[in-house]
Amino acid sequence: MKIFSISLCLFILSYSPSFSQIIFKKFNGLENALAESKAQNKPLFFDTYTDWCYWCKRMDADVFSKEDVAAYYNENFICVKVDGEAEISADFVSNYEVNGFPCMLILSGDGEILNRSDGAITDIENFKNFGKMAYYFLYPETSPWKINESKYNEGNRDPKFLMDYALSMIDGKYEQSSIDAIVNEFWSIAETGGVDENTRMEMIYSFHDAFNDKRLNEFLAAKTKVIENFGEEFYYMKCINVIIHNLEQAKINDDEKLYNQVLAFSKKEFKNQEVVPLDEVLDYVKSAWNER
Repeated sequence: MKIFSISLCLFILSYSPSFSQIIFKKFNGLENALAESKAQNKPLFFDTYTDWCYWCKRMDADVFSKEDVAAYYNENFICVKVDGEAEISADFVSNYEVNGFPCMLILSGDGEILNRSDGAITDIENFKNFGKMAYYFLYPETSPWKINESKYNEGNRDPKFLMDYALSMIDGKYEQSSIDAIVNEFWSIAETGGVDENTRMEMIYSFHDAFNDKRLNEFLAAKTKVIENFGEEFYYMKCINVIIHNLEQAKINDDEKLYNQVLAFSKKEFKNQEVVPLDEVLDYVKSAWNER
């Protein structure tokens, strides 16, 4: 990524040092923050906020103040807050394409984006994983996808391992064709009877969303058993993923026939259940289609 020189000072909020909250530091410009990142050999965590942003305040109150979160981020990152609406932050906001708040960025000492979230991450474990993922990109050899790649190259073809490897490849931003090759290898083993039913369902949950995909139809046909083994939320969250995937394809291709399929699927799957109200599902589908 091209790094832009920012000479304007970033006026940022500073929190009193405490082991129970993230310590946000002040720097006289981004270049000084990058220099400190290199000196300490630590990435930079930027929380770009506004005073009126509800979810920014939620992050402050419910996430940044948690002791385990603070311990992890204070140890592994140099943390900085940036007022996204301050005039002196304009170059930062523009150069890093901050279009909403909160926007959280993890940068290397060269200013390259290691991870970003355009929105809040209120789940504690997910927020810690957000930081860990940045370190994986900084030191790829420590990442789950590179470790799994080594195991695969050594000959590991256990079906559950192949599923984990394919999932880690998504996080590692592998080419889709490479991910598909591992998924297909899983199913080659599955077709010989080498995969138990629950593992099959987990694989379908993770990788098969298209209406014309026979694996998805296998999952939907096994609804009673899936709910029995995994619970209603597992089944209906899969249905949500199916709706999102196919609706996105319908919007991209302006495919009204596919949109109608999504609508019919929603009405069929979400009636007579209490996990997600049918009205909410239909409102989402219709509004997303109308806003295309």
